[in-house]
Amino acid sequence: MEFCPAILAKTESEFREKVDRVRHLGLPLHVDVMDGIFVPQMTWADPTLVMQIADDLPVEAHLMVHDPEHAAVVWLAAGAKRVWIHAESTDRVPMILRSPPNQAERLGVVLNPETPISRVIPIIDKVTAIIVIGVTPGKSGQEFQEIALEKVYHLKELRPHLWIKIDGGVNVDNIAKIAEAGTDSVATASSLTNHPNPSAGLAEMRQRISKPGEKPEPDKPPSIPPKGGRPEIPTDEPSALDVVPAEVGTPAIESKAEQPEDKKEEPSTLPNEQTDEERQL
Repeated sequence: MEFCPAILAKTESEFREKVDRVRHLGLPLHVDVMDGIFVPQMTWADPTLVMQIADDLPVEAHLMVHDPEHAAVVWLAAGAKRVWIHAESTDRVPMILRSPPNQAERLGVVLNPETPISRVIPIIDKVTAIIVIGVTPGKSGQEFQEIALEKVYHLKELRPHLWIKIDGGVNVDNIAKIAEAGTDSVATASSLTNHPNPSAGLAEMRQRISKPGEKPEPDKPPSIPPKGGRPEIPTDEPSALDVVPAEVGTPAIESKAEQPEDKKEEPSTLPNEQTDEERQL
């Protein structure tokens, strides 16, 4: 599993301070970008300066902004490893995914807790990564919403190679069940960025997801989905909170009619066969 320190800063100095606290971990930075419109809060996150401050650390920009079409292109041009756009922030997600030539793998879609996964069904073959939000966007330190795990389960059943990150409410107490759901990556502030000892926080989370007698594994790089080969699924599913794969293009398995069990025949002695007793006579 990949771990990403979440960086939410109101000023440049606060941003620098938080990055310096986790720089030695060598992990990708998950930078929250808020415009005060899509969410009430506003953050400092100048793309060019963010990349300079991060230096050699990979940066993922989580755009919590209204109409992210322009911001997405700017962050990609600045050198962000991946740019995340909210499905709720614009009706032009398909267009954004197509707009930067050969950059689709650097774009990901974000789903808020109340947004059903049926929202991304029409574009699921065009997106390689999805963030499932575990809290209401805009404020850190909220309690984790279990519905995020259900979404991860269903998304992984629909597309096993889809790269899924959970952002919000992640901590040492729930990291094990988050990993069991099939999550590939997490963004957390409480257990990394804001932890009194980020190294200890990272070590504890890795320990929580490791099996008994097994050494905690280092972060795994993002998986790249295979080219083609993905089965088609219908896009006219009901707008339920989650779509169960068996209802989305997976043919139902018909149960075979019960067949009567073959009767076991007792071995019979042929007329011309002699028993051991007869031979002795």
